[in-house]
Amino acid sequence: MIKCPVCGYLTISDLWDVCPVCFWEYEGDDEAEESAANHGLTIAEARENYARFGACEVEMLRNVRPPFECEVPEGETFDKADAWDEYLSPFFKSIIEQDRSAVVICDLADKIIYMNPAAKESYKKHGNLIGKSIMECHNERSCELISKVRDWFRKSPDNNIMFTYHNEKQNKDVYMVALRDKDKKLIGYYEKHEYRNPDTMEKYAFNEE
Repeated sequence: MIKCPVCGYLTISDLWDVCPVCFWEYEGDDEAEESAANHGLTIAEARENYARFGACEVEMLRNVRPPFECEVPEGETFDKADAWDEYLSPFFKSIIEQDRSAVVICDLADKIIYMNPAAKESYKKHGNLIGKSIMECHNERSCELISKVRDWFRKSPDNNIMFTYHNEKQNKDVYMVALRDKDKKLIGYYEKHEYRNPDTMEKYAFNEE
C-alpha cells in the first residue's frame, strides 16, 4: 500500500482507488493538476480541506472513516481513538435499536436514560419512563437487589455481568450488565435478555415480490 497524497494514510494500492479516510480518488501525485475525478480539486486544495474538516471536500464527509492503525505510516503516531469512538457510535446505537429484546439503560443515579423500540413497546402501559428512576418500576426487594448488583459492579472492573432470574413464561434468562468507559470506569448498567426458545422466523425470508 502507498500513502494517499491527501490524508497521508496507507490506503492506496493502485490508480483510481478511492481513499476511505478522505475519499480522494487517486490519479497520481501531481499537486498542482486539477483532478477530473475529484471535481476539479487539486491535491493541495484537497489536503487543506482534509486538515480543516476531515475529508477531501465537505460533501464527502458522509463517506469517510478514521484510519485503521495498520494504515498509519511507520514512525507516525496513531491518535485516532476518539475519532473511532465517534465514528462507531451510530453503528452501536443501531445494533441496540434493532434488538428485538427490550434494552433499558440506566446511569449510576439509577435514572433511565435510554429505551430501545422493543423496550418502549414492551413497557408502553407505564408511559414514558426516560428520565425516571428504575427503582420506581420495581418492588422493594427488587430495588434492593438492583442496588446490590450496581455496588458490586463498582468494586472491580472485572465485575460486569450478573444473572438475576429466569422468566419461565417467556423462557428467557435475565442479567444485569455493567457499562464502562474506555478507562473501565463504571458509567451505568442495563438489563440483558437471552431467550431460550428457537426462533420461529422462516430462514432467509426475504419476502421479495
